[in-house]
Amino acid sequence: MVLAVKAEDVVWSQRLKPLHPVRQPASVFAQSELADGDGFNSCMEDKMKAVQIQHHSELKNPGDFQFYGGFQGMVICCPGCGEMSALPFRPRAEPPSWDWDKDRVNPTLTPSVFHTKEKGGCGWHGWLTKGEWVSC
Repeated sequence: MVLAVKAEDVVWSQRLKPLHPVRQPASVFAQSELADGDGFNSCMEDKMKAVQIQHHSELKNPGDFQFYGGFQGMVICCPGCGEMSALPFRPRAEPPSWDWDKDRVNPTLTPSVFHTKEKGGCGWHGWLTKGEWVSC
């Protein structure tokens, strides 16, 4: 089952620093909606635009990212829950690490990103491909 997240479903948590959205009801990921000619949504896609943030304090929304350390990696807000995580780039970083295609505007990372529940994550699993987070 796939749920769309509406603006009114997102609340801001005061307990976490920096602030990040908490979905109610909890869904696995946010989605972009494709509307047909009559204004109704005929289908849903399991992807969202990755938004590059210039200042660390602005990393607040699921899908946001910022490069760090002279492009040694990126900090992301998980597309599933909004929690911040660092994704170091190869070849400098030890596993887990990611290959980056050097596109600063619409980046692609490989392999996939998995916010594992075993390590306290929300379980979101997907790809950053051409500047879009795509759920597996």
